[in-house]
Amino acid sequence: MPSIELTWHTQMDDRVCPICKALNNYVWKFVAGKDNFPNVLQVNGQNVWDVHQGSRAHGHEGFNCRCHISSEIFLSDLRERFEAKRDELKANVEAMP
Repeated sequence: MPSIELTWHTQMDDRVCPICKALNNYVWKFVAGKDNFPNVLQVNGQNVWDVHQGSRAHGHEGFNCRCHISSEIFLSDLRERFEAKRDELKANVEAMP
């Protein structure tokens, strides 16, 4: 199954809150069709995202974190399964009289 990685990025300067500094370059990994996006994301036992309450980051007055999350989708196992199916079909066609 494809896997998805979400990576937290921030500017890492003096305007970034402590929560966001701790999250910089943190990666969450999920397998599509297997893992559901969690209701609560935790880093080092601290809730940083809750679907009911939103983000705990950026809530500190005086900070301007400028964070973003990048995503990558890895399809390598899909390619392997496609190539195996292709090879199977090719063998079946070659075996035909």
